[in-house]
Amino acid sequence: MVKAGNSEKTGSVILTKTDVNTGKKLAGAVFDLYKANGDKLRTGLVTDKNGTILVSGLKPGLLLY
Repeated sequence: MVKAGNSEKTGSVILTKTDVNTGKKLAGAVFDLYKANGDKLRTGLVTDKNGTILVSGLKPGLLLY
């Protein structure tokens, strides 16, 4: 017996929020991710104490901003 699967690979992105004047990384910044067509994909993403957030489980080829 042969078992086959078709699991789609996903990707991730690390977002960093910095102060435009000082360059300091900002904790607690809130991000929303949108598809290229303007639809919201993820909301309420908050940066950690280092001003970064990891967003995973993103489908390949999906354009976000």
